[in-house]
Amino acid sequence: MEHKNKNLLIGGLLAIVFVMAVGYAAFATQLNINGTAEITSNWDVHIKSIAVQGEPTGTATDEEGVTKVDPDNNLQANFSAKLVAPGDSIVYTVTIENSGNLNAKVSGITVTQKNTGGSASDTINVTGTAADGNFTTEGNNPIKYTVTGIKTGDQLGTGESNTKTFTVTATYNDAVTSQPTEAQLKSDLTIVLSYEQDKGV
Repeated sequence: MEHKNKNLLIGGLLAIVFVMAVGYAAFATQLNINGTAEITSNWDVHIKSIAVQGEPTGTATDEEGVTKVDPDNNLQANFSAKLVAPGDSIVYTVTIENSGNLNAKVSGITVTQKNTGGSASDTINVTGTAADGNFTTEGNNPIKYTVTGIKTGDQLGTGESNTKTFTVTATYNDAVTSQPTEAQLKSDLTIVLSYEQDKGV
């Protein structure tokens, strides 16, 4: 009888040890993984400056206080040239800056010129992408614009290569031999540059 009780006691202890071993194994395979993902990239392509380049030709002048980057929106810049006689010309240098940490490139350029000197505006010239980097007013419009030095695909890196300049020239067309119409006395130019991330750099 005593021998039988010993066997039951040993069997019971072995059962307890077995249960403890299973419990320990269960705790040993429990995994906890904690982590945080954070985006550290910064996209910041904007117009750094616009300024008159050199001395205007003839009697052309820049309207003081108008030519500047918009203080409330550094994606917009304005200029105002005053042209008096055929041949007058003024050149503006525009600087684009990449202050972010992602490389960028020009994905599209749209250039639009409108005569707005009358009660009705008149769109005289539009280019869809200006892919070759050159835009010049077509025909014999009294005010001619030329945009050079920027084209689709142009890269804008970070660090030392983070700026790109191009020029905009406003000229009183010297091929004009008669007084411009009222609508032609003022002509607005709009340049829209589209940038996208350059994944190839």
